Amino acid sequence: MPGRCNVPRTSPALAAACRGDTLQATSTISCSFRRTSRKQRCRRSRPACVACDQIVVWLRNGASRVIFIRERQRRPHAPALSPEEPAMSGRVSVLLCTRNRPEKARRCIASILANSYRDFELIVVDQSTDDRTRDAVDGIDDSRLVYIRTTTVGLSRSRNIAVRASRTETILFTDDDCICDADWIGAVVAEYDRDPLLMGVFGRVVAYGTGAPGMFCPCLIERDERQVVDRPVTPYDVLGAGNNMSFRKEVFRRIGLFIETLGAGTWMKSGEDTEFVYRALHNRMRFAYAPGPLVEHDNWLSRAQYPALARGYILGATAVLTAFALRGVRSARRDLARNTRNVLTNKLGAGGVAPALGPLTLGCLMGVRYLLASPPRLQELVQVRPQRLSRDVAAAPLRDLVGDGRG
Repeated sequence: MPGRCNVPRTSPALAAACRGDTLQATSTISCSFRRTSRKQRCRRSRPACVACDQIVVWLRNGASRVIFIRERQRRPHAPALSPEEPAMSGRVSVLLCTRNRPEKARRCIASILANSYRDFELIVVDQSTDDRTRDAVDGIDDSRLVYIRTTTVGLSRSRNIAVRASRTETILFTDDDCICDADWIGAVVAEYDRDPLLMGVFGRVVAYGTGAPGMFCPCLIERDERQVVDRPVTPYDVLGAGNNMSFRKEVFRRIGLFIETLGAGTWMKSGEDTEFVYRALHNRMRFAYAPGPLVEHDNWLSRAQYPALARGYILGATAVLTAFALRGVRSARRDLARNTRNVLTNKLGAGGVAPALGPLTLGCLMGVRYLLASPPRLQELVQVRPQRLSRDVAAAPLRDLVGDGRG
């Protein structure tokens, strides 16, 4: 009988690294890495080490240490974790992606950590171009917080990094410009407990405070009626958007992750959450909108600022709707026709009909591309027992965690 590999304890972020990449870390978490050859991997005698990869981590003082990571998916016969090495910490993973908004990110993090429901991990993926967000997060002393610094760009990539790093079976998303209600997490968990067949839960989003005259806060959904759907519907009308959504991890196992060429930070501007939800509903998964899980959205825009955002929404939504319409999804055809009518009658706030025709036309053309697009797959790792990182250790998810950027 093969001996058991003695895997050292490490943190969730380090445990997410895999396949022999060598990590060079220069801050709390960074994404500078290079590939190592198979010959440089774990040299422990086989079969004593059934599935190990070797990660070399450099500390700030110049010292180094080796971490061995086990991966279940690449070698199905790898030993499972013992009861002494739990596969998760808490029941819920809250995922927050941020870029160059340190004050708002810290406020959002504080609201999440203050939730009455305590059994969760909070994974923050930072794509900032400076160190202000890292410095803001560094001052928060909470063992539930995992901070990942990455040089990647794009909300979809950031969310995929966070999903791959998560260690629980229930995943919650919000945005860095949101403030979460004190009972937000508990309300989401209650929805899943209420209906074990639910695969996703969306919550209520209201405006934060009161904007100045002429200001507008987008991406709100304020209905008080609960609604359950298991067929394709218009996600942003019926369910909501990515600033208050959650899924069972099984959804990502079955249909893949977010397409990384859609969404904020890409030239497509938006559409990653719409495409993902359409894809899940097309596979007859059961989602619910519930008014209980509440967040406040702090993104007040002036009349001059909103048209550019609206044109980005038109581009992403049209591409997604076109792709699903070409697949024969009737609701997508109806939504695409309605979207086109709204553009031609100037109902979407895009600054006029002429400025909106370009995104509409380009979106229809790009829909052919997304008809053929394959989403990244969720590659899960057998996690080792978590251990809080020292402030002197810097670590990052590597190529399998970050993804190759192909959507």
